[in-house]
Amino acid sequence: MTTFYFTATGNCLAVAKAIGGTLYSIPQIIDKERRYQDDVIGIVFPVYNWGLPRMIQRFLQTTTFDAPYTFAVGTYGFTCGKCMENVQSVAVRPFDYTSGIRMADNFLPGFDQRKEAAGFGKRHVPENLARIVAEIHANTHKTERANLLLRAAHPLITASESKHTEVNAAKRFRIDETCTLCGTCAKVCPTGNLTVTDRVTAANRCEGCLACAYLCPQHAVHVPGEKNDARWRHPDVTVAEIIAANQIKA
Repeated sequence: MTTFYFTATGNCLAVAKAIGGTLYSIPQIIDKERRYQDDVIGIVFPVYNWGLPRMIQRFLQTTTFDAPYTFAVGTYGFTCGKCMENVQSVAVRPFDYTSGIRMADNFLPGFDQRKEAAGFGKRHVPENLARIVAEIHANTHKTERANLLLRAAHPLITASESKHTEVNAAKRFRIDETCTLCGTCAKVCPTGNLTVTDRVTAANRCEGCLACAYLCPQHAVHVPGEKNDARWRHPDVTVAEIIAANQIKA
């Protein structure tokens, strides 16, 4: 089994580890091989604005999974709309299995992370994840489908692309005086968008994942419209693991 993933706050990495197989971080291999072979191949990704992150779209459009069985799992906070259906049209070959799993919603301008952390245990994540893992290992075939209300709302939500997921979004982030120039923000950035010298500077490759804001040890990175300075990281994933996953290798 081969499992690809994209992670910023640890949600997708936690899911990928539970599913198992050989794990590959998409930021580190997106510009390498274009065809992968195994008995089972899948992808775990976060749902942004009811849709796919740009990096995930590019990966799926340019990569072939040569496997008898394939799967896609999307992590989301409130709802993923039709994303688990729409991912089928993006991939080179449709997946045999798609499912979303509700975790913490880490969109800072929309959700208070103290409340998200407090409510995480009420979302039955272990039980839902165990079901998904069991279905994948049993080679279950299904596409998760949205209800009629979400189908109607989906085009409206996805059409209003958030300014927080634009390629230059990081240039609007604010670095406060508590910054120690430790470089964690640059290390966790999956696109190599940040540079730390005597200050933090941003290029135009922001993926909108907010890893820099969430994982700064000083909470010095602030996003326009954020509810407060509370931050989230999946309890089963360390900052070191996210750095290892997202640091761009030469």
